[in-house]
Amino acid sequence: MDNELSIIQLKLKDLLKKKKISVPELAEMLKMTKQNVYQILKSKDIHVLTLEKIAKSLGVSMNYFFDNDSSKQPEKIENGKFIIQIEFDEDRNLKMNLGSDFVEYIKK
Repeated sequence: MDNELSIIQLKLKDLLKKKKISVPELAEMLKMTKQNVYQILKSKDIHVLTLEKIAKSLGVSMNYFFDNDSSKQPEKIENGKFIIQIEFDEDRNLKMNLGSDFVEYIKK
């Protein structure tokens, strides 16, 4: 299994930590089993309705998980892997968000 996690999962884990909410507590808030919540935290895919339910339960907007402000995003994860966010803008142009740790790494 790939050790990389998506921006959404990293932000969700960080938000749970900041709010001091455990996975079992989040599961209770979402009316899900804790196993389902752990699966969400491990899976590469998350359904938009599930993410919306999580955002509401944690008191944030869905934009929190998609915010492009790199100062709010974890940039480097364990094992020397980096996060590169790739998305399309409204004109279908490809946009990439490279974290500063990655930029420093490729400059070497």
